[in-house]
Amino acid sequence: MGGRDRVGVVTAGVGLVSLAADAVVLACGDFYRQGMTVASVLSLVEVVVLLTLTLLAVRRSRAGFAVTAGILAGLAVPSWQLRFGPPTWSGVSVGGYTTWATLAALAVVVGLYLRALDERRTKAVAAARRAGRLMLADDLHDFVVHDVHEMLLQAQAGQVLLGLTPGADGASGPDVGDVLHRIERTALRALETVDRSIHLLHDAGWPTGSDVEAAPRSPQPAVCDLPGLVDRFAAVGPVAADLDLEPELAPAAGAPPLPREVSATVYRIVVEALTNVRRHAVGATYVRVTVARAPGDTVRVEVTDDGGTRAVGHGTGAGRSGSGRGAFGLAGLAARVDALGGKLTAGPTEPTGWRVTAVLPVRAPRPAGPLGLAPIRRTQ
Repeated sequence: MGGRDRVGVVTAGVGLVSLAADAVVLACGDFYRQGMTVASVLSLVEVVVLLTLTLLAVRRSRAGFAVTAGILAGLAVPSWQLRFGPPTWSGVSVGGYTTWATLAALAVVVGLYLRALDERRTKAVAAARRAGRLMLADDLHDFVVHDVHEMLLQAQAGQVLLGLTPGADGASGPDVGDVLHRIERTALRALETVDRSIHLLHDAGWPTGSDVEAAPRSPQPAVCDLPGLVDRFAAVGPVAADLDLEPELAPAAGAPPLPREVSATVYRIVVEALTNVRRHAVGATYVRVTVARAPGDTVRVEVTDDGGTRAVGHGTGAGRSGSGRGAFGLAGLAARVDALGGKLTAGPTEPTGWRVTAVLPVRAPRPAGPLGLAPIRRTQ
């Protein structure tokens, strides 16, 4: 029996004792005298305690305990008048029983109302925590996968530049090629682990106890971080990359910055598109990233490469998927862009290549989270 059920057991016990006292007094015929006698005052205190316990039991106890406690205590509240004598059909007697029965029913109703508020609050907290964990899953895909791919490409480039393979120099110990080969294998395993983790984070239920706390969040990357992102992408792989960032959107322009949600979403779109180029555009040699103002007070993001793909998904949900599992990157971004009032599309270009395009309103509406709650956000 949990702590929340103890109040139900106590309430049921007090109600049962009160009903037993009523029966004893009624059977003995030694009724209380009308008026403010000591017994009458104690009985009134007993009724107040019963009403309070009824409310608490209905609010906190599990359904079975709450029903039992509510019935016993609810019957005991009007029944205490039996200690003044058997019930009669007089107006005063009927009015007294009706009044106390109404108070008992009111305690049950108030308890049920507070119980409903508690359950709604619990569900809202659970939904907010789950939303926070799904945002962590999005971060895992958008940022960790990108960094691991960079590590993977560096290891592969090192092997090519050095012209080494594991054990090529005939030495008994590991050489540079062996180390790079191990880095490559580790990066591939890490990518597989990330893919599995993202599917688990999206598919599994979440505990809602007090022991589950939200993870600390770091500041979100923004449009001002795009030059460094594109430079790192071009520096570690065979694919050249150019960034066409409209000066008005650059930090030095002095123009009002984009809203935080819009700026972070633009960065995420570019990260996801570049990551997909690395993973799936095996024939790509060039990528162009364009971020500029568009008509209607919007910002347009476009990432285009000239390479082929191993497998082409459909719509914006699948994007490019070399593993066949279908990562949640573009699907999650499409939902995020839609919540901001924009639109994201992805598809092949002619004669070869792939284009990811998003148009977002600069003054985007605040997206609502589960149950109408504002989503969990990082503090800047």
